[in-house]
Amino acid sequence: MNESSLLIKNIIKYLKDVYDGEKIERLSQSFFISNKELDKILGEYFVFFKNENELLNDVRYNYNLIKDLSFPYQEGDFFYVKDLSIDNNVYYSKEQHNSYSYCIHSHLIKVFEKKLGFKKALHLCKAFCSPSRART
Repeated sequence: MNESSLLIKNIIKYLKDVYDGEKIERLSQSFFISNKELDKILGEYFVFFKNENELLNDVRYNYNLIKDLSFPYQEGDFFYVKDLSIDNNVYYSKEQHNSYSYCIHSHLIKVFEKKLGFKKALHLCKAFCSPSRART
């Protein structure tokens, strides 16, 4: 398992722990990444696989692990910045974990669905099943 794959697994475990209400111990500041950083990790993760079928199976598995999770959206989300002047481990409130989980979960769902072709299939279904087509 490569480093990017391990990071994706750790993020999914974190999302499940937050969703299940598990107590989240102090985590390293480096664990909390932006969507841009996540995209870079996902790019490395996708390139890791030997063939497209293996990739899609793994993405589908990860997608199924997180698809039913949900996190509350809060107006005025928290900002996450790395502060080099404090200890590497940080403590965040439950609300901050939910806010971060909402952002990361939403992004992972979007990327996984795109990789699995869900959006394209949904778009084709809407075009085929549109009310204007039903009348003709």
